[in-house]
Amino acid sequence: MRTARGIQYVNSEGRALDLTAPPYTVVASDLLDWEWGCDTEETGGVGVRVAQFKRTDYSREIELAVHADGKEDFAAAMNALYETFGRDVARTSPGRLSLEDGTYMECYVVASKKTIWILENRIATVVLKVMAPKPLWVKEMQFSYSANEGAVLLGGFDFQSSGGDAGVDFQSGASGGFDFGSSDFVYELVNGEYGEAEFVMTIYGPVVNPRISIAGNQYGLGTSAHPLSVPSGGNVVIDSEAKTIMLNNGYGDVQNAYNMQVKEWDNFAPVPSAGVLVQSNCFFDMTLKVQRSEPTWIL
Repeated sequence: MRTARGIQYVNSEGRALDLTAPPYTVVASDLLDWEWGCDTEETGGVGVRVAQFKRTDYSREIELAVHADGKEDFAAAMNALYETFGRDVARTSPGRLSLEDGTYMECYVVASKKTIWILENRIATVVLKVMAPKPLWVKEMQFSYSANEGAVLLGGFDFQSSGGDAGVDFQSGASGGFDFGSSDFVYELVNGEYGEAEFVMTIYGPVVNPRISIAGNQYGLGTSAHPLSVPSGGNVVIDSEAKTIMLNNGYGDVQNAYNMQVKEWDNFAPVPSAGVLVQSNCFFDMTLKVQRSEPTWIL
């Protein structure tokens, strides 16, 4: 069972507060609660038709007990709460509530109510109001493929490669009609959750016009008329959630490569659940951002 141990807030500047270590103790919280709202339509008869489900529970609360041995330590602990949370609001840049297994939720702390505070005894009870623009817990899963290491198993994802074309007809529907060629790669990616996952994909050079197919969706940059060359030591980073594509030439020069997309393809399509076929003409790393309404419970 997940306990209150290991709840940490990291603000947008990287300052971290462990909310479950002295001088702080989590007394109560609804961080693990969730609720789906829904839009409905009248059917003309008994009952309604569900049009769509959506999350509208953007607010959470954390009740903290604060206690320190000395007055200066107590004052420092109280000031740290305000200063850590306040920076995010001032910058309109969210921090993260992180759990002990690395799962996190991006959020702001937008209110602080002191229900008890006794300076002489150096104790206080503080109720924090948390606002999560996207009220989902994110678990990042890493996988990688390189020329030297081949297939690997990382982060709970089954990432297997048979090398070459493994008998797959890259000219047919297996690859969405894309011509990969016999010297390229085919492997399997398993997203164990039931929902789609956002991702950050890092494609490594040297490669001209990188192409990756995941579950039949094509991710690609550059064309024969307007080629994109990723040099040795360079990379391209595609962020599906931020909708950005950045090219790094390996010498510190970073440029926006958004307009180098193959326009007919969706380079930001989330990765579907279950096992999917992946094909590529290049080497790359991928971070999948698996999203859940409730984090996985730890026994």
